[in-house]
Amino acid sequence: MGKLRSWLSRSSTSVQQRETESESAHPILAPPARQSSSLEQSSTPLFPDGVEILVDPPDADVDICFVHGLTGNRTSTWTARGQPAPWPKTLLPSKLPRACILTYGYDAYVVSRSVASSNRLIDHATNLLTDLTNDRRQRNASSRPLIFVVHSLGGLVCKEAILLSRNNPNRSRQDFFTHIKGIVFMGTPHKGSWMADWSRIPAKSLGLVKSTNPSLLEVLETNNQYLESIHVRFLSMMREQREAGRQLEVACFFEELPLSTVGKVVSKESATFEGYDPITIHANHADMVKFRSTEENGFKRVVGELIAWKSEIGKSSGTHYLPFSRNKNFVGRGGVIAELQKLLFAHPGGQRAALVGLGGVGKTQIALQLAHLAKNDSQSHQHYSVIWMPALSMASFEQACTRMIKVFDIEHATNEDPKEIFKDFLSSEEVGRWFLIIDNADNMEDLYGTAQVPGGIADFIPGCEQGYILFTTRSREIAVTVAQTNVIELPEMDKKDARTLLQSSLIQKDQMQDTALADRLLRELAYLPLAITQASAYMTINKTSIKEYLRILQNTDQDMVELLSVGFHDGTHYDAAQGAVVTTWIVSFKQIRALHEEAAALLSFVACLEPKAIPRTLLPRLGSEQRMKRAIGTLCGYSFLSQREDGDIFDMHSLVHLAIRRWNENRGCEKGIRQVALARIAKAFPTVDWENREERRCM
Repeated sequence: MGKLRSWLSRSSTSVQQRETESESAHPILAPPARQSSSLEQSSTPLFPDGVEILVDPPDADVDICFVHGLTGNRTSTWTARGQPAPWPKTLLPSKLPRACILTYGYDAYVVSRSVASSNRLIDHATNLLTDLTNDRRQRNASSRPLIFVVHSLGGLVCKEAILLSRNNPNRSRQDFFTHIKGIVFMGTPHKGSWMADWSRIPAKSLGLVKSTNPSLLEVLETNNQYLESIHVRFLSMMREQREAGRQLEVACFFEELPLSTVGKVVSKESATFEGYDPITIHANHADMVKFRSTEENGFKRVVGELIAWKSEIGKSSGTHYLPFSRNKNFVGRGGVIAELQKLLFAHPGGQRAALVGLGGVGKTQIALQLAHLAKNDSQSHQHYSVIWMPALSMASFEQACTRMIKVFDIEHATNEDPKEIFKDFLSSEEVGRWFLIIDNADNMEDLYGTAQVPGGIADFIPGCEQGYILFTTRSREIAVTVAQTNVIELPEMDKKDARTLLQSSLIQKDQMQDTALADRLLRELAYLPLAITQASAYMTINKTSIKEYLRILQNTDQDMVELLSVGFHDGTHYDAAQGAVVTTWIVSFKQIRALHEEAAALLSFVACLEPKAIPRTLLPRLGSEQRMKRAIGTLCGYSFLSQREDGDIFDMHSLVHLAIRRWNENRGCEKGIRQVALARIAKAFPTVDWENREERRCM
């Protein structure tokens, strides 16, 4: 305190001269400048408060917020003498071009010629939390990583704001805490500062200063209990976050040089804390946050920390719910994945897409690959929470919602519907971008309900700008309903990718040396990924060669069906039965029979014909043309029939053809279906005219 008394009384010059000298020599202590006014008695210090955006690039992926200290403001604190603008605006963008740079102001004047603010530190902290939360929400940046650079008292305000946000009853303020990456403390008195003596100087010694705010200064006393409480609670919070697997970055800078006559404002011991390296800035307390050039060593040290933290942000994977591990044997399909990425992620604002194809053609595996790519992507700088939800039934969807609530630690009432919690969570802007996969959306009733039981899974899938949704389905009708024109039809694998998949799935790689034999097997399996994986699993488990497996497969239809009904579990399917290609088709057969009897009858009829080049003239009449088109459309929508370009010739997948015949046999209706088919054929071909040879070939 003696230093301050000496400084305040050291000159016998006029009050005006003392004021000028003190403000130029010691800006950290200076009262705010007088503002001219027609009503002199109402003149008050002008200070810019709230959030100001200095730089806002369109592709920003991190917010960096600067908070000033005692008697500073959001602009001048960071502006070196003779410079036109603060260095975060002029120097920082060249080093961090994708950072949105903000500065925050509050009334930190502890003395005033008129009336000093009576706000306490906790009031400033609450305002910082409120203003920055609102600003980030308005910019749709609530989920963006946040870094603070804070000077002097601003560090204490920032620490208290972070502590206030941690367990805040307002979810948006909790998100403030969730997305903080780190804090750069510059001359922050974590353990008190001798500048607190200012609050005990007699008023008569302050000259023109008419009002003080002792509340802010009392916090800076070395033994102040509130200051100690902030520090202890902050260290405890950091330790708990570290133990939970989250690393909050911290860098502590302290001043090397003293202010003239006053000395160092914040000592090294006060400006740093245990476990973190103290870093020096070759300047006094006021100038340590004012840089003129990118070549200054202080600038390089501060920016070095920011760049390091920014690079870590790009590596973070966020929170995800993926029940399946990545398929290490996934091959090919690069074109399909690239097309899906373009449909979903090329434009901001949320998109929907659907992947449709025959059961076993690889829809789930492509979706799983895309999910893991989105989860681990550090190149695009776009971060998503990746969530996988099965639509096998409403029950399976609800179970997944319950698990997801636990993974994301979502607060909720005890008896609240988990599906509603799921929807509300994703609808909140604070959750940030998310990528949702709705897998096996094959049943229209499960998705949209019925007249008797309205409502379905679709009612709990939100549509919002931060959401990106991929549906996988066997039904083209569902694909078009949920994604309109953003539909990709998935064919079988090409020969090259099928061969690669077979080789990667086999333990004994030397079996692939006989490429002709391997190609025969792939043709029998119709290049279906699930059938290939299933065959590989069977050969591995039973130590069977490709030649032996092929012999069993081609022995009888019954042998083939039995082989293709043997399930397996590899961590990328819901259960072992899901790994059996015939089982996946039987599920679809049952769905068609339940929802569209005429389509089911047509499917069984076609199984009695040669599966390739089936003319429409052979198909049984279903009354109206509209009913006929609907039945054919249903079978094509499930990929059980494919329509050639001329529109009147159809093909059926050979393995599907066999599976339907065996399914009908197991149900005991094969004989009746054959009789219906023979009657239809007899009607279509009353004679053996040579002109009808193409149609007769299909029998």
